[in-house]
Amino acid sequence: MSLVLQTLFIWPVPIFFMITGANLLNYRERYTTKVYAKKRFKRIIIPLIFWSLISFLYSSLVNHKSLWDPYSFLKGLVYNKIQNNYWFFYTMIVVYCCIPVLTVFANKTYKRLVEYLLCIVLITEGLLPTVFLLVNKPYPWYLVNPMFSHYLGYVLLGWYLNSFDFSLKKRKMLYISGVLSFLIMFFGTIYMSRINQQMNRSLFGYSTIFVYILASAVFVFAKNHPLHLGMDSKRHKLIMFISSSTLGIYASHRIVMSICDQLIAFPVDSLGYIFLMPIVCFSVTISLVWVLKRIPMIKYTV
Repeated sequence: MSLVLQTLFIWPVPIFFMITGANLLNYRERYTTKVYAKKRFKRIIIPLIFWSLISFLYSSLVNHKSLWDPYSFLKGLVYNKIQNNYWFFYTMIVVYCCIPVLTVFANKTYKRLVEYLLCIVLITEGLLPTVFLLVNKPYPWYLVNPMFSHYLGYVLLGWYLNSFDFSLKKRKMLYISGVLSFLIMFFGTIYMSRINQQMNRSLFGYSTIFVYILASAVFVFAKNHPLHLGMDSKRHKLIMFISSSTLGIYASHRIVMSICDQLIAFPVDSLGYIFLMPIVCFSVTISLVWVLKRIPMIKYTV
């Protein structure tokens, strides 16, 4: 069951980068680069420092260490040794730095150029890493894409898929490819895990062609089948609130999970844990974010 869920929901992180590209690669139409920089880095730097500090203090308390060790905190902050799932913050900093350059050619006038760049991305960041993975060989360093590593390929892909429409025939082909990619990842993981006598998550890497295809299929499907909610409807307001709370949920959920693990007596591989923990964790974190949003200054951390 855990494997099914992991395979089904491997696409959200790539989708986030794709949505980032769809929303931000045309920022010059709305405001200057100076305004863009202020908005983006305030959105990412403040939460990173705040929640790293909270995580550091929580970890020190749980492990019975000195609550405040400035050197350890700064070292952990620089090397992402405080909360490993905060890799996302560090990656977004790099992505935000590169977006002003990407906006130069992320233009419908340069459609062929973008398609050429995406071909390079899909080959060097998706197809070739998958081939080397399947033959159990390390990916050569000289084949690493110097322009579109660090998830920038997903950023550009998101802008492209959002900017151009595809015929129904092409969309159906993409959807079928997405389903096949899911099946390959699912059954391929089972096969590789049996060979290695332990869980092998190699096919779940974001730099595999299967994840690129699955994420693209989900993105295009959502684009062509939007939810039609009235602007004043309760469902619209609820979705908007959840959407605006995702950063705070992401930043705080590991601490909440750690506390819940101590309070809820379920084995981590049990069905009860798999289905109950996400509900409990989400409910607690979104309630926490709701409270923090109402505290002056602290609201900028979520």
